[in-house]
Amino acid sequence: MALPTALAFLLIILMARRIERSSGIACPRCTKALAAHKAIVIASRNCSYCGKKVIKDEN
Repeated sequence: MALPTALAFLLIILMARRIERSSGIACPRCTKALAAHKAIVIASRNCSYCGKKVIKDEN
């Protein structure tokens, strides 16, 4: 009985990650959605999760 429940939770987690990635722009390094912290991303030009630069400088 525990195995079907565990499989259901795994399926839900995998589907949630897929929806998160497909619903917006993701960081090329860590693949986290950037829209969740858009103010931080715009101000710092870095991913709020891994810190990698995701917006190029205008120069």
